[in-house]
Amino acid sequence: MEVNAGAAIKRGFRSQSINHPGDKTSAFFGHWNDQINFNTPQLMNPEWLATRRFRTRLFGFSGQTNLIEATTNFTSWTPVLTNSSGVYDFTDPGSSNRNFRFYRARLGP
Repeated sequence: MEVNAGAAIKRGFRSQSINHPGDKTSAFFGHWNDQINFNTPQLMNPEWLATRRFRTRLFGFSGQTNLIEATTNFTSWTPVLTNSSGVYDFTDPGSSNRNFRFYRARLGP
């Protein structure tokens, strides 16, 4: 049985068979999975406190450097927390004097 794995024609792709995408067998079709690091810290349960401070819970990886970074322009990111314990409840004291601020979690060096 062949399964259609087509994509949008507007972007120049065409439908391919999972059995033979292009000139490769299906073993090569999903081979990229083993090259990606899926260990990504997550920010969960974000909320604004009555004091206008931002609070979130970091679900990181114990024994590894987990970072929370903040930005107002998506160009320059500033570390606001470095943690290696895994799970951490973070409250940003610098968020109360800003109209908006964006956060991300990532693994550090």
